[in-house]
Amino acid sequence: MNWIVFGLISWIFLGLELGLRDVLQLGPTPIAPSFMFVLVAFIAVSATPSASVWAAIVLGLLVDLTNATPYREAAGAITIVGPHALGYLLAAQLILAARAMMIRRHPISLAILTALGAAVAHIVVVFLLSMRLVLGEPIAVEASAQIGQRLLSSLYTGGLAALLSIVLFPLSGALGLHSVQARRFGRRD
Repeated sequence: MNWIVFGLISWIFLGLELGLRDVLQLGPTPIAPSFMFVLVAFIAVSATPSASVWAAIVLGLLVDLTNATPYREAAGAITIVGPHALGYLLAAQLILAARAMMIRRHPISLAILTALGAAVAHIVVVFLLSMRLVLGEPIAVEASAQIGQRLLSSLYTGGLAALLSIVLFPLSGALGLHSVQARRFGRRD
């Protein structure tokens, strides 16, 4: 994988995430797609397992560093490093396990794997934030309300992945992601 091109594309997707997330929200609800997770899913579908894992951790850390969790009673917010990184890591592992059963270069496959992976990532994030709340940190996290909204955001992210596949699949060569095809009779070129 070409990490320089990955860094450039990550920077663009982070800008899309921060700039368009509020615009793409469904009405007054916090249901919105995640551009960063679409990139995580695309890399997990196309790259080697080690590159997928490291890319998921890096992208999760970027999301953690740009999202702040508000306090419950006091004004202000706190940046918590780790929930998205761990959620994206586990979601990438799920996609790596499931990609063998899918057609890798098909928009619907990417949409399905993105929606499933985003659901896993959101469940992990809500669980970890809820554990911080249980341990006594006064953050404003309502797990029962957030889990439904985040699962609907996962479906929305899957739809976005199908649209962005038009751009992402042609970029796989620049990223150094070559599709792994089974060779006939075990030959390698």
